[in-house]
Amino acid sequence: MELKFDKKRFRVKYCPCGKSNKDGKFVPYENQEKFGYCYSCIKTYLPNNDNSNSNNFNYTAPVEPDEFQLIKKELVEKSWSNYKENYFTIFLKKIFGYDSEKLINDFCLGTTKSNGVIFWLIDQNMQCRTGKIMHYDPNTGKRRKDIYPQWVHKILNQSFQQCLFGLHQLCDKPKQQDIHIVESEKTAVIMSGFHPQITWLASGGSTGLQSWKFNALKGRTVCLFPDQGKYELWSEQMERLQSIHKTINFQPTSIECEKWFKENELEKGGDIADYYINLFNKTKQ
Repeated sequence: MELKFDKKRFRVKYCPCGKSNKDGKFVPYENQEKFGYCYSCIKTYLPNNDNSNSNNFNYTAPVEPDEFQLIKKELVEKSWSNYKENYFTIFLKKIFGYDSEKLINDFCLGTTKSNGVIFWLIDQNMQCRTGKIMHYDPNTGKRRKDIYPQWVHKILNQSFQQCLFGLHQLCDKPKQQDIHIVESEKTAVIMSGFHPQITWLASGGSTGLQSWKFNALKGRTVCLFPDQGKYELWSEQMERLQSIHKTINFQPTSIECEKWFKENELEKGGDIADYYINLFNKTKQ
């Protein structure tokens, strides 16, 4: 039985795991609804052999396209103005003062007309893949849940290939400097303020550790720093990545957030940035 991937990936509303397929990460096989490959789950869903006349399946896992559109440099640079009206950068200044400007420049943070922040995904070749638009409370730094995140490539109706957020920093950072990968872009920026001796990157979510994103980290020392509750998931992903990327020196996945949670120093689902912000607020009291 030959399984071919359907080019119309958006025709299926849900991945077999139950997640929405609005982002098109689940690629179904032709004439199938529940079988295919999911870039979010990083799983291949095959038909049950018991329901088939053949136990032999010939298929090739889909790969990310080599050709994709980039965001124009002019659009990225245009977003760099008015950062003083950006609610996220306002929060950064409350913590880091004038040092916040270095973080804004280092991560090329953009600003929207609605005072949101644009986390530009710029790769190691200084090419902008897309931008993630988020809105935060300027006082607490918490994400506003009444405004959904948006992607610039979707607004422009462009194809794209994702990369790790903050990857462009590798152009200026020595290879011997450790790399810590966290889930959210916000956390990567904040932790760069607290620990600038480390290169902080973000996966874009707990399911964002796709293998191709690590191609740019050859020869580097990498530690995964998951949010509370995601330690086991990321430990498993680290073992998978380690088996694929032999030249990357993966350190044991950090369990710090689980430890802080047990010690009542971190809320459920919190991350390392939440822990350090709590420490900062305590010193102000």
